Amino acid sequence: MILLRIIDSHVHLHVSDNDKLDEYNFYNILDLLNDQQKYKINKSVCFLNPFVPELLCKVNCKHRIKIVDKDDKELQIYCENCEKIIYSGIDPLRLLNIQLLKQTREIKSIIPFVYLNISRAINSEVRYFEQYYGDLVMGYKIHPKLCSRHLSSVTINSNKPIIVHTGVQEETSPADIIKFAKNYKGDVILAHCARFSEKDLLIIKNTSNLYIDISPFLTLYKSIKEKSNTLYDISYLGKINNPTDLLQKLINYVGINKIVFGTDAPFTNFKEELEFILNCDIIKADKEKILFNNFYSLLHKTRRVENEKNSKQFAIKAKEK
Repeated sequence: MILLRIIDSHVHLHVSDNDKLDEYNFYNILDLLNDQQKYKINKSVCFLNPFVPELLCKVNCKHRIKIVDKDDKELQIYCENCEKIIYSGIDPLRLLNIQLLKQTREIKSIIPFVYLNISRAINSEVRYFEQYYGDLVMGYKIHPKLCSRHLSSVTINSNKPIIVHTGVQEETSPADIIKFAKNYKGDVILAHCARFSEKDLLIIKNTSNLYIDISPFLTLYKSIKEKSNTLYDISYLGKINNPTDLLQKLINYVGINKIVFGTDAPFTNFKEELEFILNCDIIKADKEKILFNNFYSLLHKTRRVENEKNSKQFAIKAKEK
């Protein structure tokens, strides 16, 4: 059996034991390192699991919260059930993001992405992390549903890749994320197959800075087959007999160079998601692109742009002297 290189582009991590909540799966760096060794995963793109006390209502962690604007440096969290502001200040996840960067600094198999909340203060967070942590920040993760905000309501001044949650809610629509990406200098990865949205997948196919991750593919397939989620309309792909059939038609539709692998750990069956892609009946070259090459190329494209930018800035400063 030929071993394939693997980058898992979608892993949620807890970085503090204080963030254990009975209602949500706890998964830390040690858990991930064990899984990487067990399943021969070369690298994992990791970001904070947002289901942490810092971001949830203390009355009931199931309450719906919304990120609201305060100013250009601070945000507020409003609980829609309690009908009041429950937090005001700098992004409450800043310290946890710092912990993630510090804890993974020496671990070459982890690619850390900083988790951002959507608000007017978002660029304050970006400036903070890029100024003080620089190359440790490999990209950003954003979850519009948990912010109850549209990503297109803000602009972000960076060129690092961003992974954005897509789902069935209005604020998580691929169309809104594509709208944001038109003015973004870096690459944007629409998670969860971009809802399998026919119109949006065509735009992604033909837009240089747009990609999709396929996490969690088996879970999405089962949801579609059980018709438990009627908003995932895949009728345009024709008859689907099995998950491999769905993946092959997705490849044909959006293009093999636009797809990256992800598990959505720990919210899905890690083993099943990985074994499916390793054993599915698609050509080896396509597996290599999905599992490793596409994300690797995306990261190194960002590095080249940053190096060119730094070289130009150095040349300008040298000329001024």
